[in-house]
Amino acid sequence: MIKARMLLSDIFIKTLFLLIALLVSSQIHAECISGDCRYGIGTFEFDNGDKYEGYFVEFHRTGKGTYTWASGTKYVGEWKDNKEHGKGVYTDVDGTSKAGVWENGDYFGTETEWEAEQTKRKLAEEKKRVAEEKARKKYERIYNACLLDKGKEVDMSVGAMREAVKATCKDIAEDPSWLEELKYN
Repeated sequence: MIKARMLLSDIFIKTLFLLIALLVSSQIHAECISGDCRYGIGTFEFDNGDKYEGYFVEFHRTGKGTYTWASGTKYVGEWKDNKEHGKGVYTDVDGTSKAGVWENGDYFGTETEWEAEQTKRKLAEEKKRVAEEKARKKYERIYNACLLDKGKEVDMSVGAMREAVKATCKDIAEDPSWLEELKYN
């Protein structure tokens, strides 16, 4: 009985392995039909009839290229890691087209919209940088003024006292009360 179960289990595992191998091999018919589809310019045809002609980096569509779906729909433009990324034109079978900028496979908008968004992003980054710099300078002013003020009251040559004053001034500089801010800023 045990031998029969082991035999059935062995047959089941082998059959399952064979089915998986057949399933995987039946789906891998895509191939590079010309050029260098690893690092260079080539033409890659997929098993569903889609075709990509253009630049590749490590078998990924990266750079300029044209992807033509089996239906006749086409994207001509820039790619990054197998996704539409950058400027391009998407043309449907009926001839309607959409030109603009794609990011990670999604249509972002026209070049004008993209440039406006980039300007907005840069301004936001600059505003954040200026605010962080302002906060850092404020922290330093309050911290240093606090050290001078509190340091004159204690012997700063004593390590424990010096560390206690530094810790107190750090706390004050990070979150000053209105009075501390007025006093030290």
